Amino acid sequence: MAAPRFMLRGDVELYNIAQFLALCTFLLSEPRKRFRFLRHLWLEFPLDITAIQHSNIIANFFSQATELESLALIDCDLLLVHPSMLTSFSPMTNLRYLRLHDMSRDGFEVLKRVQAPLPFIHVKFDQEDPADLVPLLSHFRHSLKTIEASGVIMRNADFQYPLVTIVCMSWCETVRLFILADCFPNLRELHFHSKYDEMGRMTDEEEESMESTREDNIESAEDVPWTSLQSVSSAVVTMYMLGLKCRTENLDLSLSPMWGWNDSDKLQIILADLLPMHLTLFVALNIPEFDLSGFGDMLWAARNTLTRLRLTVRVHGPCYSDCSLQLKVLLQSLSNFTLQALRLRLTWVKRGYYDCPSNILAGDVSASDASMVDPFVALDHMMLAQHAAHCLPTLKRFCVDSHCFTITRDQAGAPELQVQIFQRPSQKPRRRAGFF
Repeated sequence: MAAPRFMLRGDVELYNIAQFLALCTFLLSEPRKRFRFLRHLWLEFPLDITAIQHSNIIANFFSQATELESLALIDCDLLLVHPSMLTSFSPMTNLRYLRLHDMSRDGFEVLKRVQAPLPFIHVKFDQEDPADLVPLLSHFRHSLKTIEASGVIMRNADFQYPLVTIVCMSWCETVRLFILADCFPNLRELHFHSKYDEMGRMTDEEEESMESTREDNIESAEDVPWTSLQSVSSAVVTMYMLGLKCRTENLDLSLSPMWGWNDSDKLQIILADLLPMHLTLFVALNIPEFDLSGFGDMLWAARNTLTRLRLTVRVHGPCYSDCSLQLKVLLQSLSNFTLQALRLRLTWVKRGYYDCPSNILAGDVSASDASMVDPFVALDHMMLAQHAAHCLPTLKRFCVDSHCFTITRDQAGAPELQVQIFQRPSQKPRRRAGFF
């Protein structure tokens, strides 16, 4: 019995129907002896005619897979290959992790049939037909601790989830603080992105709607039970609309990548509302329109609480010829902060929506791709670290891309730098069951 135990150990991840049918054949040949070793299964392939032709085998497989502890179906159309599939989840009483992507309304019945007390669920729905999340998951309201969802709407707070401490939502149709607070009173981490993150520059009517939503949320903020949150992440537009006022340890924000710093006023309000200790910020810069000397002013509201800053800067096209000078200006703008750690991640895209100067945006591509050179290749990391240590007397650690500097100071306050260079980790290859 060592062979099935060895071959099915850990996560079994399959990425085509042929591999999955091979697994079905192997396990169904001796179901009582082999299925008990299958605990973690990830299936990621589209439904095709092959799956439909073997629907009886697939349905039989799921009816026998009662020992599963985690299951991920990245194409939930697999649930529809056979009528018995909807009842196959009831015997999976050991299930603790369920991930269902691209689930249609026909597949909602599966969630009602799951009997296991799930602590973790990840569901992804069609953005064009968002699912009403709160009642849909109410079957697990007394066991769920982490909810991840995409393509959803939250219409009301009919059910409360008292054990949930982590909520991760993307492309949420609604931005209503009181519903989030009523449904998840014991929340510690909120990662919340709405459909408004993808809208780009808003019309006057959309701006009015955004302000109205924020005002409504602020009115309900007195009833929010969260006195502090460990982690919050969102885009600036959504977080501004949410109107959350709560001390936050870790805040992760992205400014609108399409329009650069136009959301800076909203960012300042958010920082004043949340007063983060650690801030992670992503922005795609439109150079030379934006003056980096104003960066510190945008973060000024959090100057007394902020101790760690992680900044990802993406620049586009040939417009950032003197990046060292620009980065020095950015560091100088932070000189009145008491940062202890600062990390810069610098990326450059040769050509894209943000290409500049403006003549390239207008269609004059006289600057050839061949003439464009990554402006960060020749960056003097040590020089930049020395400048950071000079601008920020409290700084103890400074990282720029793969170069990390530890900063100590002598009795006179002069900085001494030690550098470590780290290789960027390569992408972890997908694990496949070796015998398929």
